[in-house]
Amino acid sequence: MGEVLTPCPLSLFLGGRTRLDLLLVGSERTPAGECFRTVGIWLTGYRLRPWFPSSEWFGTVWITMEPRFDATASMAPQRFPLAILASGTGSNLAAILEAAAADEFAAEVVVVISDRTDAGVLKIARSAGIPTSVVSGSRKRQALTTAVCDEAERYGARALVLAGFMRILGLEAIDRFPDAILNTHPSLLPSFPGMYSVRQALEHGVKLAGCTIHFLDEEIDTGPIIAQEAVAVLDADTEDTLHARIKSVEHSLYPQVVDAFARGRLVVQDRVVRWLDDVDAADADGTGR
Repeated sequence: MGEVLTPCPLSLFLGGRTRLDLLLVGSERTPAGECFRTVGIWLTGYRLRPWFPSSEWFGTVWITMEPRFDATASMAPQRFPLAILASGTGSNLAAILEAAAADEFAAEVVVVISDRTDAGVLKIARSAGIPTSVVSGSRKRQALTTAVCDEAERYGARALVLAGFMRILGLEAIDRFPDAILNTHPSLLPSFPGMYSVRQALEHGVKLAGCTIHFLDEEIDTGPIIAQEAVAVLDADTEDTLHARIKSVEHSLYPQVVDAFARGRLVVQDRVVRWLDDVDAADADGTGR
């Protein structure tokens, strides 16, 4: 056994929402490379793998790494990695990045994917130092869906956040990111799904409009509703003025939902989304994400 190191964390992503967290406490040089001894293993995520008898297990394992692991690595918790999908100006991305500037925000944008080379969201991402990817909008749905998922996974994203993405994803996305695709819509669903929701609200004379954050499912704007906020419709409203107030509310609500999702606080039961507090979320995940 080599010299004892200051305990250092290592996270291994096992797919889906499951992460294996190791606490490294010792090292030894071998012909295969640098080996590390662990004394604590925590399995976090929505699902415990069957080969672990419980959410917490103590013992000794040896893992081989090359190149050498930095023993001075930060002990700060890792943020939940997600991909933003957008086609427009990027106002929701800007709102999420503003929220992410706080140390306690639980999510990290690892890539921004667009179907348009001229989308304003790409400029915002690049200014923030976030990798970007453009997936040709001329592709058919299945090909586009595969390309989007491949790009998201290439950057380590474990969830997709749709923020004005004007293409419909195929079922492959739901299979590859189960219960891990968020979408926003400018109406109080199930009212006025699809395109021109704000215009429809005005034409029907509703007194309350608003926005809905929901999980994506197989249909359009029919997934389990996570959060909603109403916006009063004024007599003098036009489509533009009402939409602007809805977007203002959306820019506050969406980051809250993203943070809650990253903390494991959102649980879907029979299409109803329950919000857990942080303690319940940690218990459900087996020590949290």
